[in-house]
Amino acid sequence: TYHALQTTLTKRLSRGYQFHAAYTYSLSKDLMSADPGSTAGGGRPDTPNSGFSVENDSRDLESNWARSDFDRPHRFSLSGVWNLPLGNNPFLRNWELATFMQFQSGRPFSVFRPEQGLLRLGFQRLDFAPGADAASVAHQADNPEDGWFDTTQLRAATAAGNTPRNFLRGPTQKRVDLSIAKRIAFGSRVRAELRWEIFNLLNTVNFALPENNFDSVDFGTITGTVGGPRVSQFGLRLTF
Repeated sequence: TYHALQTTLTKRLSRGYQFHAAYTYSLSKDLMSADPGSTAGGGRPDTPNSGFSVENDSRDLESNWARSDFDRPHRFSLSGVWNLPLGNNPFLRNWELATFMQFQSGRPFSVFRPEQGLLRLGFQRLDFAPGADAASVAHQADNPEDGWFDTTQLRAATAAGNTPRNFLRGPTQKRVDLSIAKRIAFGSRVRAELRWEIFNLLNTVNFALPENNFDSVDFGTITGTVGGPRVSQFGLRLTF
């Protein structure tokens, strides 16, 4: 099931600028899904998530009913172009500024304990410690330097674990790109465009999901990133 509020705001080109903004507030739930991963800027993408299904000792499909692996409750994007009004001097005119921004919620994920001979799709859910619940485990995310979630409130299960699928969520992702272009005319038939493109303009670090394997020494800790550092490139285009 998928429910969403989808909004857009668009200004067509006039007075030298245009933009398109979109915001989606949504909820997607299912029994099993897959997330191909996404990239926040250039570089390292999310690790594709093929989705966890039922536990190894259970065929209760309904116990998997939860947020989809690709569920992103909040997603905002903005693209815009501005023809800079710097003056009529040949050096000052025909400058263009363009940007793309994207901000979105992190991905949901499960915690598990693998068993000998099982593929990643088969796993053993964990148990909450006495008095713990989904909210208390996730609360540790307020202090990510101490671990993304509170691992002390989780236990290995001897039977079917009582932790639900995808009850935790990873870090948010942010991306801002910028390009600056200058158009130059050589007579009436030849034109050039110089362009400087900057990816991840603010050099934002987007963290990957924390380790969710109970048997790992890094359980609960974030050890990787998504996307890459700030990168610039220059381009020249001739039209004749």
